[in-house]
Amino acid sequence: VMVWIHGGGNSFGHAGNYDASRLVTSQQVVVVTIQYRLGHLGWFAHPALATGDPLHDSGNFAVLDMIRALQWTQENIANFGGDPNNVTAFGESAGASDVVALVASPLAADLFHRAIVQSGGFGFYPMDEAEASARAIVNQLLVVDGRATDAKTASVVQDEMSVEETRDYLYDKSATELIALFQAAAIGTIAVPELFADGHVLPIGSAQEVFGDPNRHNRVPIILGTNRDETSVFMYADPTFIEYAESGERIGIKDEGVYSRRVHYGSLDWREGGVDGLAIPLAEGGSQQVYAYRFDWDEAGIVDGFDLTKALGASHAVEM
Repeated sequence: VMVWIHGGGNSFGHAGNYDASRLVTSQQVVVVTIQYRLGHLGWFAHPALATGDPLHDSGNFAVLDMIRALQWTQENIANFGGDPNNVTAFGESAGASDVVALVASPLAADLFHRAIVQSGGFGFYPMDEAEASARAIVNQLLVVDGRATDAKTASVVQDEMSVEETRDYLYDKSATELIALFQAAAIGTIAVPELFADGHVLPIGSAQEVFGDPNRHNRVPIILGTNRDETSVFMYADPTFIEYAESGERIGIKDEGVYSRRVHYGSLDWREGGVDGLAIPLAEGGSQQVYAYRFDWDEAGIVDGFDLTKALGASHAVEM
């Protein structure tokens, strides 16, 4: 059984974007693709919403969605011909970082037995940053509602609200109102913290502390990998590096030397965080089955006169 967690910066995308039919018809696997809450609907930890329940107060609602999906898989997958004792959690990009979170979460213990991390990494936000982000979102809401003129005055208004008033104010907001606060940035992502180190759903500590200690994570065989040219896909959409025709079509790379160096070193940095920075502490912590890969691809070819082999190559997400 393979449980797929989609990417998208933890702020966009959905399970329906991925067709697992090729995988299930060529391999002896049952594939589960899951939905999880995204952006500030998936990760939100305002102090006024605290209940005393560590699950709720963690703010890691999306991680809890993933854990619930793994629980559902344990309870139901035999009905689909799958072995509940042979479950691999796998994901790409933010979905891969979410797999890392599941490896770290004590609540996911025994719910899966292997992990594959495609272009992921480790980065849990401290709770003070999570709470500051939630306060900033409330400030934005107060401005939109006309109760304040800017973030500074909104902060004053928020400080004067009681815990009950703030809680009721937030619960009164629709999902549409919450989502409307954010303008999508690169490729549709929104900039909000996610994966909170709350000490209950996700542990507090560095990658070395969490994965270097065999008692602080779920010890399962794991594959970690990145693509050779991870960062090219982001530069490919940036007019700083790409020359455009008046029609809006890409016609070339402005400076191939600069472009290739930035792709090379940016991708090495990604590998350090997504592969080496995890594999080394895991191995030092006693894990015997830690595997690493690099995905290379040079077959994009020339499309409408533009050499995609140089512009994209083995870019982020191309292995899918």
